[in-house]
Amino acid sequence: MFTNKSTYVKIGIVFLAFIVSTVISYLLYKRLIVETSMFLSTVILFCMTWSIIFFAFMIFQTFKYFRFPMYYYKRRKLESELFFKSIGVPIFRKILINSFFRYLNRRVYLKGKKGDRFVKFMEETKQSETSHFISLVITIGIQVLLIINYRLYDFLMLLIFNVIFNFYPILLQRMNRFIIEKRMGIHQ
Repeated sequence: MFTNKSTYVKIGIVFLAFIVSTVISYLLYKRLIVETSMFLSTVILFCMTWSIIFFAFMIFQTFKYFRFPMYYYKRRKLESELFFKSIGVPIFRKILINSFFRYLNRRVYLKGKKGDRFVKFMEETKQSETSHFISLVITIGIQVLLIINYRLYDFLMLLIFNVIFNFYPILLQRMNRFIIEKRMGIHQ
């Protein structure tokens, strides 16, 4: 979206997205602290989660190839097919594919010519994983604030949202990438 802009403009866009996300999250947090309805608290936390995801999304709309160091994307000993299966990542994948969420990021699907599509897919999984990791960490920071303020219900709801909208997508991108690496004969 903004990848062809100058570096200064891109930094400004990311900074603006950060400000917007921070202000929205702050206002939602202030409302959350005085909220007594569990339903409204849940709605507020849901909106806060998506506000944070918006910020991470905007990073990749401006700096498409921002990545963590390569060792972050390497397979860990723990990350076996059995590990992903035992914690339900394939089930999460099926739910995601059969829900409206599949339309949110069409780039993490295999498409294009056979050789080229795998390379693009691998990069898209890294981008998506990085974006969700940024959202996960920021959301954990808010969870800490909720615990400090003795908001156990809010903490638990935000934990659930963080797991569903950030942690499992990270695991799914990792699992998908490792499957493709195995098919391509790339061993880490």
